Amino acid sequence: MGFRRQVVIGEYIVDFCAHSVKLVVEVDGDYHEQRARLDARRQRRIERAGYRVVRVSHELVVHGTLEAVARVVAALTPS
Repeated sequence: MGFRRQVVIGEYIVDFCAHSVKLVVEVDGDYHEQRARLDARRQRRIERAGYRVVRVSHELVVHGTLEAVARVVAALTPS
């Protein structure tokens, strides 16, 4: 399993994608606060394509990298 950056899924370009496990990781910057409705619609469409979506904030990636990685690992762990 490996992640690729800037992957096209349908009409969207996602930040990171691991096709083999159908997982998308989206890193959200500050501008996503004003785009909540659009982001929710985008996420639903990506999920309809069979992918799970994990969203992490840019701030978490920069200042809490281990927590951001833990969230991705948790999404990879079967429940």
